[in-house]
Amino acid sequence: MSIAAVEQPPAPATDRAPVVTGNLREVMAALRRALPAVPSRPPVPVLAGTLLDATPEGVSFAAFDYELGITSQLARDHVTDVTPG
Repeated sequence: MSIAAVEQPPAPATDRAPVVTGNLREVMAALRRALPAVPSRPPVPVLAGTLLDATPEGVSFAAFDYELGITSQLARDHVTDVTPG
């Protein structure tokens, strides 16, 4: 039996990273509100970050560990441009 390498097709356009343009202080304040839920020594690597979700309605930052979850939202009127990923 032989195994052949299969070339992966390019990722669809929806897999792009979201782009947020706006007041840096407001965006960073929203991010800082979610950061207490990011563990300093995560038991699982996936818990070591913050999820950014950009939609036409605004931006949300979410962080979770096994005991705490925080979601911070920034409404569309606080950012100048949101390009969903």
